[in-house]
Amino acid sequence: MIRMGKRYLIGVLLSFCYQAANADMSSEVYVERDDSGAVRFTDHPETTDAETWRLATPVEIALLANEAAQPEALESLAAPRVEILSPKDDEAIRSNHGEVDVLTLISGQQGASFICELILDGEPVDKRADADGAFVLQNIDRGTHLLQVRLMDAEGSVLAKSSEVRFHMLRHTITRR
Repeated sequence: MIRMGKRYLIGVLLSFCYQAANADMSSEVYVERDDSGAVRFTDHPETTDAETWRLATPVEIALLANEAAQPEALESLAAPRVEILSPKDDEAIRSNHGEVDVLTLISGQQGASFICELILDGEPVDKRADADGAFVLQNIDRGTHLLQVRLMDAEGSVLAKSSEVRFHMLRHTITRR
């Protein structure tokens, strides 16, 4: 087995790349038809009656790096969306004081001002202008509850609603004798 050095191997690879880059790329294609009518395309015609087609030079379209991946730009044009991150659906929360931390994710139409309304069991419990997506509910009764968040504009029109999240509040009880 022949051992090649790294420099020799790199030199061979570079020479192949150089030859491939400087190869003559013909812009002519020849079309030949045989006796049965089958068509064959080639760059080296075998007969003198081959039809010559001239190819147009390909058009290259390059995107600038800044334009290629801009999800924020696309997201700012999208309709607003809201999602409840915490509590998770069907989560059991143990808090003897009845506190629930609600975290939401608001996306779309960056820079727009929203009124964020938190709804517990079908009733609005908190409403904030330009909310950061964090709420703290206090003194929530034991049992199962439904939670939803709505985004509204200044006139009160609902722009987006989260899906309802069901959570279970577990609180210690005191039995009285």
